[in-house]
This record gives sequence, C-alpha cells and structure tokens, in this order.
Amino acid sequence: MEFLVGQITGTTQIKLNMFVVNTAEIRWFYKGDMPVSFKKWFSCLDGYFEDQEERIDHYFCMPDQSKLGIKLREGRFEIKKLIFNEGILSSKSAEGIVDAWKKWSFKADEQEGLSTFKDEPEHWIDIRKKRLLQKYVPDAIETWVPAKKGPYPSEGMNVELCNVVFSGIHYWTFGMESYGPESRTVNLLRSGFRKIFFDPPPLPLALEQSLSYPEWLCVLPHQK
Repeated sequence: MEFLVGQITGTTQIKLNMFVVNTAEIRWFYKGDMPVSFKKWFSCLDGYFEDQEERIDHYFCMPDQSKLGIKLREGRFEIKKLIFNEGILSSKSAEGIVDAWKKWSFKADEQEGLSTFKDEPEHWIDIRKKRLLQKYVPDAIETWVPAKKGPYPSEGMNVELCNVVFSGIHYWTFGMESYGPESRTVNLLRSGFRKIFFDPPPLPLALEQSLSYPEWLCVLPHQK
C-alpha cells in the first residue's frame, strides 16, 4: 500500500510504502544492568536466536499518552495504537499485562526526507537498544517451533531481551510479542507465555514492572 505524506512534512512530500501488523504484547522494564543469570536463561530458550546490532530508536515525545507510540527506526516511521487491554497473564515466575496493538510501518522512498520529522529534536526521545531475540512460529499442530530465515511468516512470536539506555541511564526489558490475524494474537500470546515460562527464569517478573513502551516512555523522565 502506498500514499503521500505532505502535511506532516510541510513542503516536502514523501512517497511511503506501508505494511500493517496486529500484535499482542506483554513486557517488563527494570532499571539497571541486565542480570547475567537472566541472559543465560534467555540464551537457553529453543527459538531461532538473533543477536542484533546496537541501534538508536527515536520516539516522539507524547507526555501522558500511553495508547499511542510513534518512532523513527532505521529508516522507518512506525506507529502503534492500543486496540484493547486483555488483562493479566500469570505464572509462578511472571505476572504481566497483555495489550493488543495495531502497528503501521512506513519505509520512505526518499530516506533523507525522514529527517524532516526531526526538525525539532526537543520533541523526540533517543533510546539506545541492544536486542537479543528468540523467534518462533506455530507448526501444523500449533506447537511452537523455531522460526527460519526467509519470508516473514503470517503468524508467530518474538521473545526479546534488551538492554536500553536513555540519557546515559541503563535499563533492561523482557517482552513477548505475538503477531498474526487480529482474532488470534491474544491466544497465540497465551500459548507462547505457557511455553516460555514452563522453565521459570532465575528472577521473577513482577506485575508492577509490566509496562508497554508508550507507558514506559511516559514515566521515563521521572526516573532520571
């Protein structure tokens, strides 16, 4: 799908290619360095493992707005909107809030045009990230198996462990994201939650630390 963005960028008009994805997500944030024991537990999961290069994501600052997220990431303009809150998932070692989201991702044909979104840097928050991923897809009998390289599957699950740095302060986050048809994402996440926490992590994940990225960005300035 393609359309033109003109009003947002003033006199610059950018042709954008767009794709949309439905997700269900659960996530926790902690201040400080990532525990070595947690990283070891994560590395022993059986998904398709990715150790991604460090990157910087640029988030549009929207104080008190926890239902919408806007960011620039590696040449893409990404928007996520909260569709509904599903409630709480819990196990002996983890308790967190499940949210369903719709995400739009745009890749500009003229990459330099993206810089026009950042003409006022005071409205943006720069977050440095170093992500580890475990990727899964459901097989024919709906058992989670490691994803493979190749075309983006129609449904699946990403499990993420990430170091994040804001204004020189270190945090770490653990999250799970299922994707696919809107009617299936929550059930996929429930199933994935049971799999991942069958062998509990070395540290419990507490409900009070369960936040989406937009929620975390709202409280982030108060943690400096």
